[in-house]
Amino acid sequence: MIKITCDNCGKEIEKNKWNIDNYKHHFCSNKCRDEFAKPREKLLCKQCGKELFYYPSNPRKFCSMECYLEYNKEHNNSKINTICEWCGKEFIIRTDFIKDNNGRFCSRKCFKSFRNKETHVNIICEICGKEFSCSKKNMRRFCSKECSYIGRSGENNYGWKGGKSNNPYPQEWNETLRDSIRCRDSYICQECGIHEDENNRKLDVHHIDYNKDNLNPDNLISLCRECHMKTNHNRDYWIEYFNNR
Repeated sequence: MIKITCDNCGKEIEKNKWNIDNYKHHFCSNKCRDEFAKPREKLLCKQCGKELFYYPSNPRKFCSMECYLEYNKEHNNSKINTICEWCGKEFIIRTDFIKDNNGRFCSRKCFKSFRNKETHVNIICEICGKEFSCSKKNMRRFCSKECSYIGRSGENNYGWKGGKSNNPYPQEWNETLRDSIRCRDSYICQECGIHEDENNRKLDVHHIDYNKDNLNPDNLISLCRECHMKTNHNRDYWIEYFNNR
């Protein structure tokens, strides 16, 4: 091993002959290598006037922590009373914060409220009557999940049909009847065309007119689970669609 000096900080290091012959610059650490590769700029310390070098990606104003603390004692020690622009509460703030256009609010909560005043509106919950804040881009009718569940259930739901879905199926609605409909349809979904074997489960049998008591074979049709789920919405469309096929 041969002793040489770091090209950045001057620290003595040891390198083998192969490294010395094949590399132009040598460093004691990755930090020194990175610092050496970056262009440095010259500046004077704001407190003591000492010349210092800094990197553009990490600008500095002081040569040491001692100078930074001393400068703050001399220049940033004065404080004044000011009024919060949102809640009107009086609070104390350093004068250098005001120069940087900061310190307009007494807390982060007031800052967020001020920032959201143009993007949020107050809404009255349709269920409990509680007032809540809501974004204009995502208007809501309810203040919570509990109120949303109540507001979208039963008679409040747009798909409500008088509670028909809770009525029991007739006794004749059994697996034998459903298998006969699947066999008639060649075990193929009559909407998308997938075969029952590819579906990895038995096909559903759907009532075209949504009447559980109507077990006429002309009112029954085989559908895969995915297509059957589609028919739960916009029922008038699906009744007309299957009747006109």
